[in-house]
Amino acid sequence: MAKKLPSFPFYAQDFLSSLDVQMMSAEEVGAYILLLANSWIQPKQCFLPNEKKALGFLGKIPEDKWETIGKKIMKKFVVEGDEIYNERLLLEKTKYEKFCEKQQNNGKKGGRPPKPTDNPVVNSGKPNGKPKKSLSPSPSPSPSTTTTSPEAEELTVFLFQKIHEVNPAFRFDESVMKRKIATSAGDIDKMLRIDKRTRDQIMVVIDYVFGGEINGRTFPGDTFWQTNIESGLKLRKHFVKLVGKIGVDVKKEEESKGLSIRQ
Repeated sequence: MAKKLPSFPFYAQDFLSSLDVQMMSAEEVGAYILLLANSWIQPKQCFLPNEKKALGFLGKIPEDKWETIGKKIMKKFVVEGDEIYNERLLLEKTKYEKFCEKQQNNGKKGGRPPKPTDNPVVNSGKPNGKPKKSLSPSPSPSPSTTTTSPEAEELTVFLFQKIHEVNPAFRFDESVMKRKIATSAGDIDKMLRIDKRTRDQIMVVIDYVFGGEINGRTFPGDTFWQTNIESGLKLRKHFVKLVGKIGVDVKKEEESKGLSIRQ
């Protein structure tokens, strides 16, 4: 069993670029972080009791605000019987335990295992002679093939369809699309695998830029960003900035109607 990690990794970019967090008030963000921190220090790490009073106490959520604040934060947790846990936090704990186990196994073997060599060294047989390398050629590495997920390709086609809708001059025929999809799908695949963006998050941002409906609100599109987002690479580069802009524009729309985005 791996030793408990006293602190958990906090990826600021992932946290702040989450659409759910963007739509939270300061009070809701505070309660969310308190519940994450409290779940980390429990005897059963990452798990909390699925009890309204206990969660309200740990998250400093007043009883009269549970229906608005508490239920909104609970969407970030998974219910498992009489307990709840945050999926990302549990994933980070599992990654840490696997790392510790690997380090322990290496230590039992006397440290880090040596790297294998392609060309074994052969002694020349002469006193004080320098070792000779084997004359046999080393096998050529097989060519690597880069593959992208079907989900990344689907999102790439969706992006290009949106671009074509606002800019008919953007070529969307088969002769060009194969090359463009291969390039942009690679960047969108990185958004899914490395940046940990979800399919829905990416589609929301694309809809915001080129026009579409977001959480029941219709946005006409942003002409400035339409000229800047013409590939998966540019979408990935400006993703966090666009997520922040969505939150600002939604708040302005609510305020113009005399409503509050934090209802």
